[in-house]
Amino acid sequence: MEDQLLKKIRSFFSDENWPTASFFVCRQDGVLLHAQRSKAHAMSSSDEQSVGVLMGGVWQAACALMNLLPQKSRDDFFRLSFDTTDKGVYLLPVTIGGRDFYLGTVFANETNPGQMKAKVRNLVVRLEESCSNSLVVPPPMPRASGQGRSDKNSELLFKDLSDDEVDRLFSAAGI
Repeated sequence: MEDQLLKKIRSFFSDENWPTASFFVCRQDGVLLHAQRSKAHAMSSSDEQSVGVLMGGVWQAACALMNLLPQKSRDDFFRLSFDTTDKGVYLLPVTIGGRDFYLGTVFANETNPGQMKAKVRNLVVRLEESCSNSLVVPPPMPRASGQGRSDKNSELLFKDLSDDEVDRLFSAAGI
């Protein structure tokens, strides 16, 4: 089923050409499913994997902060933007086959970031529509250790990760 998902995502992005932006589709645990890099962005494969993990962690941290505030509506559509006037990171949730993922965009030398973000939001809608009826993604398999996780904890990316493990994870990428 994961192969079907990857084929669908790659097929969708095959027609997309954004000279100033790179796209990353990640699972909620930060695992990178697809990267489409702009030729202007010099990244290695390990950099792409790091981007997926970092985007997943940043999104979850932002959600944890939002949980400190009173909820007005379950229909709130959150997005995360960290940018200057011409470069930055933009994260949006995307639902594919009934499961939640993230679409991350890294951009540089963008003349109109507001317009680019509107196009990325439209891209999310088109990606969801393209996958809505043709793909059902099963939930991730439980860990092999036999220790099941509760639904609440299964979405936490860094819950059981020590500082030493984080240092080792990112040392290979020079981060």
